[in-house]
Amino acid sequence: MKWNSRIRAPFGFTLLELMVVVAIVAVLLSLGAPALGRSLSLQRQRVAVQALFAGFNLARREAIVRAAAVTVCPLARTGAGCGDDYRLGWQVFADPDRDQRRAAEREPLLRVYPALPPGMIVTNRAGTRTSDEAVTWYPDGTARRTLTLQLCDRHSRGGAAYSLVLNGVGRARIARGEGHCPGDPT
Repeated sequence: MKWNSRIRAPFGFTLLELMVVVAIVAVLLSLGAPALGRSLSLQRQRVAVQALFAGFNLARREAIVRAAAVTVCPLARTGAGCGDDYRLGWQVFADPDRDQRRAAEREPLLRVYPALPPGMIVTNRAGTRTSDEAVTWYPDGTARRTLTLQLCDRHSRGGAAYSLVLNGVGRARIARGEGHCPGDPT
């Protein structure tokens, strides 16, 4: 009988090797976490501004199709009227009397959009106040005003925030970096 004279090396890792790998993974995660947080923040802003954009486009289209005014405004904290903060969501309703107030019995609600994610706000372009403006589209598709709604959250810095820009003929577009979020150093 022949004996195998080779001694087999043990399989596995030493404690020192395992500690080095854990340290390397920790360093890589600490470097990548802030970038991931900013990326997620921008994605949340993008989704929110696209929802607001969809509401504005719905209002414009319905005003043309119905040949009557249609309004978009922030949801009220209580009741069916217009509120003062887009963070709570917004509503699109037929507004034939053009008073930017919804009378439930004669002005149908076309769509309600849900609240924005926590930590997100909608401000004016300068970032000096929360936006609460209602916008009315007329049968010719115009809104007869210009407006910029800036969407910001706690991770927004300088040109990172998204805006919804409404031009004088009632067309909305999404822009990035056209305003300042509250607390920006710029």
